[in-house]
Amino acid sequence: MLRTGALLGVVVAALAVTASAGARAENVVIPFNDVVDVCGDDVQLSGHLLGTFVFNENRNGGLTIVTKFNPQGLTGTSLSTGARYHGVGVTKITSVLAPGVTTDTFVNRFFIIGEGGAPNSLFSQTAHFTVLADGRVTASVDKSSEVCLG
Repeated sequence: MLRTGALLGVVVAALAVTASAGARAENVVIPFNDVVDVCGDDVQLSGHLLGTFVFNENRNGGLTIVTKFNPQGLTGTSLSTGARYHGVGVTKITSVLAPGVTTDTFVNRFFIIGEGGAPNSLFSQTAHFTVLADGRVTASVDKSSEVCLG
């Protein structure tokens, strides 16, 4: 849950930067520094996220926005054991704004891999919804899991 909240804050900040630039495609390097739960252990992670934003106008007057975040040199240390960790993975958000319908798909695969026998946290989340112009939700999926290995 903490990772999702932190990521949503990053998304909002990065979209504001991209929107003000007026670009059709933009890469943004976003500093990351937070304490996250790794299999019951607090780990201080720091590094960067590479945010890529692509805006495409559709022929029907709609807009597709694809946003991706990839950790870049994201490393951390357990606050209790001193074990070292590396953050890897990708988060992808696809929003389609079309006349009469909006769809959003959020796919997050964020893994924190421990060194030397420290546990690995494999966090996955997939969410999707489709909303019609009248506000009716016609499709909704929200699934998340975290697997601890080691």
